[in-house]
Amino acid sequence: ATNKITFDPCVPKIWTDFSLTYNWKQTNYQINYSNPNQLNNGVSQVRLDGRLISSKSIKLVNDQKPHLVEIAMG
Repeated sequence: ATNKITFDPCVPKIWTDFSLTYNWKQTNYQINYSNPNQLNNGVSQVRLDGRLISSKSIKLVNDQKPHLVEIAMG
């Protein structure tokens, strides 16, 4: 089995940004969403530690280092 997380938000349009911390094993993922166009759903871009990811999923790695996930809705 692959350890991954897929981003498919469905939120109120008034949420222009929101965030959460996902703790996986001994590794923390800070997940920040931006929703400047006030959409209910959709993802236009995912970045992991500053690098653009070509999908809406990231592989979870238990390297005990903090990771930053930035998601633009669109």
